[in-house]
Amino acid sequence: TVWYIPLVATVAPIQAIATNLKRALATEGVKMQECDGKGSVVGWNGCIQQAVAQKPGAIVLESINPALVSASIASAKAAGIPVLIDTATDSTTSWYPNATAQVSYDYTLGSQLVADWIIADSKGKANVLVIDTNDLSLKTAVTKNGYQAEFAKHCSGCTVTVDSVTSSADWGTMVTPLVTSALTKNPAINYVVAEYDPEVPGTITALAQLGKQGSVKVAAFNASLEQMQDLAQKNYVSVEVGSDQNSLGWAEADQVLRVLAGKPPVQREATGTRVFTSSNIGSVSLNTGKFYSGAWYGNSFEAAYKKLWG
Repeated sequence: TVWYIPLVATVAPIQAIATNLKRALATEGVKMQECDGKGSVVGWNGCIQQAVAQKPGAIVLESINPALVSASIASAKAAGIPVLIDTATDSTTSWYPNATAQVSYDYTLGSQLVADWIIADSKGKANVLVIDTNDLSLKTAVTKNGYQAEFAKHCSGCTVTVDSVTSSADWGTMVTPLVTSALTKNPAINYVVAEYDPEVPGTITALAQLGKQGSVKVAAFNASLEQMQDLAQKNYVSVEVGSDQNSLGWAEADQVLRVLAGKPPVQREATGTRVFTSSNIGSVSLNTGKFYSGAWYGNSFEAAYKKLWG
């Protein structure tokens, strides 16, 4: 049995990862037990301690900043339980010291691609609000190395403002007032970057209340089904960059199975990234089945992993 502990279990990208991890592990007879820490440090640490008490084959931490649960990770290691970390940074980041294995898609690349689309769409004259989240280890990879570095390098005519919500647990309550306040202070803002799709609904609510339909474009990362539907319906969202959560689940399973089999984990698992705009959104089927199948990115990875595992 593998314990799976996500940042927040209810958000669509993590649900996709969890669904595919569970399905992939099941092909090899491995069970998955999920424990939702519900976006809190206390909850995450509690889940890890529960897992350690149950002595599972491995623990998988999904998008949780390992620095916030370092003592619990150390206790798992001391108990001889391997810990796999989805680093929530990018695929080139050095491994966390107590991690047995790591997996991540390249968040830096994803944020660079979102920034590149804004630069091109605005012809180098965008006024951008970027919504950051303070409790995520993603801050450096996404905000600094992604958005800020890319705009600074390629768009001297762009104005970029970064504003932050306190934590991922506040996405449902803090995003709307944050966007409302930022656009009230600076009505010239014409692009809002939701660094993660769960920030999009609150962003749309604020823009609708401010009467910004047609004058402010939303750019986002994750390519969750709801936000892809917003893109197709021209509901504020103009670009979505997705890293395939489905293939990430299988990549996590691959690392777990290597560890359980006594084999060394690989240093970098490959996952797909794709840019979706009005020009190609019509090429994908926007339904739950396709979202969870990996079809938007090409799902041949399943057959490849099954062949690898024998």
